[in-house]
Amino acid sequence: MSSLWIKLQADIVEHPKFIGLSAEAKWAFIEMMIYSQRNLSDGFIDGRVMRSKWSAEVIEELMTNDKESPSLTKVEDDYQLHNYAKYQRSREQVEAIRQVRIETGSRGGQATAQQRNSKPSSKTVAKVQQTSSKTEANRVAKKYPDTDTDTDTDTYLANTHIPPSGGSPGRKTKLDPNWQPDEALRSWTHGLAPALDIDFERGKFVDWFAQTGKTYGDWGATWRNWIRRAVEANPTLKAAPPPPKKQFGIEPEDV
Repeated sequence: MSSLWIKLQADIVEHPKFIGLSAEAKWAFIEMMIYSQRNLSDGFIDGRVMRSKWSAEVIEELMTNDKESPSLTKVEDDYQLHNYAKYQRSREQVEAIRQVRIETGSRGGQATAQQRNSKPSSKTVAKVQQTSSKTEANRVAKKYPDTDTDTDTDTYLANTHIPPSGGSPGRKTKLDPNWQPDEALRSWTHGLAPALDIDFERGKFVDWFAQTGKTYGDWGATWRNWIRRAVEANPTLKAAPPPPKKQFGIEPEDV
């Protein structure tokens, strides 16, 4: 899978922010990047996950290794890896690449089936498949050019931005402070996390993106990803809330 790796420049061990870290903090920093890439969280790590995986001393060390741009910053109750999205593949990039591969495989399978039905010679089939593969490779190369260079002097190797899957990318906007999940999103959220207070979570969602200033083309999809990460960090949200308790022997519906 394309998401199961991260990029590190060879001279990271000599970087001023890295060289002064303890061995535990150095390894924790790499683990955090791996965790974020595996979960496609774009460098954000839920505070509950962070505190359960790494010690307070390590977290503090990564938050104070540079006055202006430390390796780790706190965003409300969560954390963000500095410049992660600039150097590692984002969720949008990974999903776009997966979609291209799916479409390429589908077209290749259709071409093979058509050639098999017309019963051409094996040489003809091979030639058609080779031409189709080259054409698709050229199309993908033009659409998503590789701009990595061996002379990159940043801490990590940069990766070219790839638009989200599903055709032309939508116009990205900041989240409207009055944004509300519609009935379909509320129904989906309740189905995934029955114990979640949707209105309370919506407030956290709006406040966080207002503070970070991030822009997206589909805030409904961003909400679904937000809820999935919340459930991953707190599986108890999947449990249905307990029924109201009786008060003085009276059923709630009788009050």
